[in-house]
Amino acid sequence: MGRRKANPDARPVLIYGAGDGGAMLIGELLNNPAHQYDPVGFIDDDRTKTGKLLRGYQIFHSRELPGLIEEHGVTEVLISSLKVGEERLEQFKSLGIAFRRMRIHID
Repeated sequence: MGRRKANPDARPVLIYGAGDGGAMLIGELLNNPAHQYDPVGFIDDDRTKTGKLLRGYQIFHSRELPGLIEEHGVTEVLISSLKVGEERLEQFKSLGIAFRRMRIHID
């Protein structure tokens, strides 16, 4: 699958968390053409997920974040996981990356 930029004004973002929440979040981004995000891929702290694909998007280890920011012009991380430590949030801040906790709400 890979990157699809449905909205020309969409910003390149990474999704933190390559679990069920990340899969649901990228599904919403791909199915909603009005969104303002262009997913680059996922970052996750679980090394067993590194290099795999989720919904056609690569999962990177969180150590790769600085290179991904530079390569893709990422300015924001969408957090899909409830398990994000303070040290990871500090990393985002130190790299000048905005972050937003995304929650999927099911009625």
